[in-house]
Amino acid sequence: FFLVAAAGLYYGARPLSMGTNFQPGPGYMPTVIAALMFALGIALLLQDLLGKTPSEAWVAPKMRPFLAVAGIVGFALLIEPLGFIAAAFVL
Repeated sequence: FFLVAAAGLYYGARPLSMGTNFQPGPGYMPTVIAALMFALGIALLLQDLLGKTPSEAWVAPKMRPFLAVAGIVGFALLIEPLGFIAAAFVL
């Protein structure tokens, strides 16, 4: 995932000018983040391939994704009538 995301980020930042280290352009930060994501993806890939034990698939709790989405939708629906503070408190 990190390798694909880094490639997409780098591809999107290509037309932007890099600038210099002291005067960074609009493409500087996306390119640096893409490079860091790529390095992280390679490190995770090597750790998995060179590890002594076979990797196991992590099983996420079944309710957490639905609760997260419900919280976002609930906050979006309550922010207009109640305001930010009350909607955040209810969330």
